[in-house]
Amino acid sequence: MTEITNPDNSSTAWYYYDGKQAVGPFDIETLTTLRRAGIIADETQVQSATGGEWLAYSKFQSDMSGREESVEDAVEHLKRALLKLHPGAVSEEYVPAVLNALEAAWPLFSGCGEESTFASKVHRAESLRWEAPLLSFILERHGRTVYGSSRADLHYWQINLDTREAYIIKNSTRQLRPIDRPLKVQPIAEKLADAIVNQREEEVIVRKSPSLVYLKIGQIIPETYKQTTASRRKRLRKALTEALKPTGWNEVRPNVYEKN
Repeated sequence: MTEITNPDNSSTAWYYYDGKQAVGPFDIETLTTLRRAGIIADETQVQSATGGEWLAYSKFQSDMSGREESVEDAVEHLKRALLKLHPGAVSEEYVPAVLNALEAAWPLFSGCGEESTFASKVHRAESLRWEAPLLSFILERHGRTVYGSSRADLHYWQINLDTREAYIIKNSTRQLRPIDRPLKVQPIAEKLADAIVNQREEEVIVRKSPSLVYLKIGQIIPETYKQTTASRRKRLRKALTEALKPTGWNEVRPNVYEKN
């Protein structure tokens, strides 16, 4: 059998092997339903979507039962740890212990998966506050920074230890680095248009023929942050296209201009 290699990064998703191929992924509840319906048997091989070894469903079920008991103990451990604290902001000296207990208990709270908030992310929680039975905290998420944003998302979480519910009550953002100053593309576009129309030599313009040129856009607007760079280059192309339109020059593809 082929080992699954983390297609959805979810520790609660599972595949089963039907004798020919891996089928799934399914959550634990669905897998249990499939067993009750006789679609899979105790000896059917299952594997976590995060990878690892295949094991018989009967072994998987036994392991899950033991894990649920362990998580149950973890919730009670978290509750006992919090009940020792005074109401209000959690003192820095107690934060590591509370976060460790929270991470261990996280999967048992209903709603914990909102915004793909897995237990492994909880250790980054900050501004913890305890007002029994509610524990609140802020979690900084960096998803948008992958695309060049200078801001992180802030999720304001609240968990209720009595009802075992977790939910986000507010969203905001945090500036991680200074914002780039706005780039005025109009003067750049006008200078390029003048050089293109009047056949002037410019290092950033490659003239393939008297009626065909392309721009070294990477030199005109150097790469910085992905979203910022893409936005600047798009605005420049639009401004240049408008500046060239009366002269008979048109953009035939990105950064390539031809005279009709």
